[in-house]
Amino acid sequence: MERTAKLVATGQKIFKTLIIAAKKSCEKIKTSSNVFYQPNNYRVSLEYNVQVAKELIKQVWIQERLRPPSVAEIKYTYREIPKYTNISYFYSLSQKEWIQLGIFSLQVYGFFKIGEIIGRRHIVGYKI
Repeated sequence: MERTAKLVATGQKIFKTLIIAAKKSCEKIKTSSNVFYQPNNYRVSLEYNVQVAKELIKQVWIQERLRPPSVAEIKYTYREIPKYTNISYFYSLSQKEWIQLGIFSLQVYGFFKIGEIIGRRHIVGYKI
């Protein structure tokens, strides 16, 4: 009889500690789910990612010694645009320039395709 009472008492103690631990776990889950499903959660995440990207761009800008184009460079570029619309320009290109043009075109196409894959969130086609 005494042994049974001791077993019941220890069982009740273990059960109480398990209940307390379960309540604590449920409270943690509740608070974390409330934080996750708050409407401003995405805004906070977006603001953080924008700040990180801003700092990363700043570091790249400094490391690569980038600078905005000067007015003379902009004017020169706009003066050169009509030259590229004339078909005779392409006939006058050397083989090395054609290779460079092909590589640059391939890079532009690759960036376009990567952006498309990111936008679709799938490599081939859309998920239906």
